[in-house]
Amino acid sequence: MISGSPKPLPLVRSIIAGDATAPVLVLEENLSFWGGIEPGSGLIIDSHHPQQGQCIAGQLLVIPGIKGSTAGPGALLECLFAGQGPAGLIICQLDISPLIAISVFEALCAQSVPMAEIHPDSSQLMCTGELWHLHVQDTDNLNSAGVCSPVC
Repeated sequence: MISGSPKPLPLVRSIIAGDATAPVLVLEENLSFWGGIEPGSGLIIDSHHPQQGQCIAGQLLVIPGIKGSTAGPGALLECLFAGQGPAGLIICQLDISPLIAISVFEALCAQSVPMAEIHPDSSQLMCTGELWHLHVQDTDNLNSAGVCSPVC
């Protein structure tokens, strides 16, 4: 993180509206939800991922992008149903996989898991373990993206 007081980060795009306040888990590399996450625990199990052993459960997950197969939405959905999914998702490179999983989860469970896209450079302003608040506004209004801000 750059020294000094953290400032709110503008969102590039609102994906799924909602609010989440949680510790941040900033992933260094893309992750596959299918085979990269243990759905029952939320642990990163990909032996090639630099953050193997970290847990996404209840975190504000900041991820550069998604890798892997079309089975990814099912694996993330399984995490969410097990209560082991992220509290919110911030992605630097938009991908349909988490959008599908979170949308299905929201429709079936009436629980919001906010999702937003940020500029890749913005993820460097966040540090794993810091408490941040993600506020994603109405996704139907292109002029109202929301904000991600540190909780002091």
